[in-house]
Amino acid sequence: MKIGIVGVGNVGAAAAFLLAVWKVADEIVLINKARARAVAEALDISHALPEVSDCVLRDGDYADLRGADIVLMACGIRRNTPTRSRLELLDGNIPLCAKIMEEIVKFTTDAILIVVTNPVDIVASALMRLSGFPRERIISSGTALDSARFETILASHFHVPLSAVHGDVLGEHGDSQVPIWSSVRIFGQPVEDFAKSNGIEFSECMKSEIAARTKSVPDEIVACKHATYYGIAGVVAKICKAIGDDARVAMNVSTLHENFFEGNSVFLSTPTVVCARGATEILPLKLTALEWKALVRSADVIEKYSAMAWEVLE
Repeated sequence: MKIGIVGVGNVGAAAAFLLAVWKVADEIVLINKARARAVAEALDISHALPEVSDCVLRDGDYADLRGADIVLMACGIRRNTPTRSRLELLDGNIPLCAKIMEEIVKFTTDAILIVVTNPVDIVASALMRLSGFPRERIISSGTALDSARFETILASHFHVPLSAVHGDVLGEHGDSQVPIWSSVRIFGQPVEDFAKSNGIEFSECMKSEIAARTKSVPDEIVACKHATYYGIAGVVAKICKAIGDDARVAMNVSTLHENFFEGNSVFLSTPTVVCARGATEILPLKLTALEWKALVRSADVIEKYSAMAWEVLE
């Protein structure tokens, strides 16, 4: 499988490293405005691969995206301070990504586009309108990372292995994200049942604290090292692996929901099947009334800012 990565900052480089080490890609092309950075990252990552992977990494330009199965959009202004919201990046990143998309479609219209540039849901929505790509071939990383953070915090609270935890965060990759408590399972048990049988505190107050921590933990990381990149690189690698293996994996990625609510179409994250054709089947939701109401509010936020993004481009 051939993967092109546009933007070789911390996120793009970390994703390239995992994709190579996990043997997800046979070839990775790194494209960066400062090409010397792409050259250096390709060399550095290649030096980690002997006896591990035969993946070929090289720098390139947009023409080298011909024949790519996947293109990762990892460029743009990053959220380098915890006081800066993802939505504040819209004015800078939307025009940049639109310009890059114009170059991408000159050389490939068959690849699956994975968007990790923030605000991811709004960027993906704009790029779908600009590119004409079908719905299943534009995927935002969405709340897959938020779900991973949620599961990590739950595992710590309940003192269980990560593999024992399932938890979903849906909606916007941002402040309006929605943790779905009704679907949380610990060793396959509903979280309330597991807590009760093991004598572990699990009150409404504790739920609020865990939800708040899920939302704030990236701020803590950004405050200390000015960026988050390993977590999102892991999400990218899992999405690409599902595509390469045609694995039909359910992931909380963001894709276009047509007629989501009251006839409106919006990019947001819900459990979606990812396979060789991209993000295909959007799975049915089983939510409480309160969870559904929160998800609709989150969709409203995305819809509002998607409209603003389009105004920026006009």
